[in-house]
Amino acid sequence: MPDIPDASSDSQRQMLSARLGNALRRSVQVFLTVLQTSRVEVVALLIDGENISPDVIPHVLVEAGKFGGVTVRRIYGNITSPNMQRWKEVMLQYALQGMHQMPITPGKNAADIALAVDAMDLLYREQVTRFCLVASDSDYTPLVLRLRAAGCLVIGIGEPKTPPPLVKACTVFFFTDQLIPSFSKAPTVLSSSEASAPSVQKAKAKQTGVLSTDGAQGTKDLPALLKRAYNEATKGKETEWVLVSRLGLALRQIDPTFKATTYGQKDLSSLLKQHEDLFEIRKRSAKGGHLEVRLRRPTN
Repeated sequence: MPDIPDASSDSQRQMLSARLGNALRRSVQVFLTVLQTSRVEVVALLIDGENISPDVIPHVLVEAGKFGGVTVRRIYGNITSPNMQRWKEVMLQYALQGMHQMPITPGKNAADIALAVDAMDLLYREQVTRFCLVASDSDYTPLVLRLRAAGCLVIGIGEPKTPPPLVKACTVFFFTDQLIPSFSKAPTVLSSSEASAPSVQKAKAKQTGVLSTDGAQGTKDLPALLKRAYNEATKGKETEWVLVSRLGLALRQIDPTFKATTYGQKDLSSLLKQHEDLFEIRKRSAKGGHLEVRLRRPTN
């Protein structure tokens, strides 16, 4: 006589199978969550509030956010001083942690030391490896070099007056006038007589920054600079599409003083569109439609 299946045993097996399935799904969800969050690098935003304007902070947060999650946001300075009063509203609006430093000795800046100490503390205690330093003082150059030696990515942001040693020490450096579009200055228009005079052309170019002292940003060298940056961004793969933002990072790694405005364009995308003989340009089909470029193949 054949065995009659036990209904209770089948029910138990189904219940056990359902529990195992739910446990497996939860495990996969936890794994995917950990995997997703682990991709976001922490960026420590350290601001010297005594030599930078609070007006740039919205733009600073946008730029720093391109390199990771800006979870550490600190501003250093004597909060009681008159030139720091405008920071109070900005600190509340953008969740900046005020690191008040009362000057002990006149002429000595305690904020610089506090910022440097905190940067090293974040590196060794919190294992932060991405820093955004907002300052225009060359005294921070040794700090930046030390962080770079430890393998850190250092994004520098400062005013146009920032000394070259600090600019070149950073992995990438942005001037505040690059972050804030300015439409107050009308473009310089040369008359036909001026255009025909080489000496006047050179003077105008030097005044507007198109001609650099070392020739690195001369208009004739621009195609070579763009090609070099593309090769850096793609690791030598000449058929690969690369985001314009990634190409911009490679450009600033090669030359931290690079600015599209130097060549008469408002941004890098506009500059690349002027060189469609070098690059193919398209929009990504993914959400956001960011621009990307690829080096054109030479035609026979």
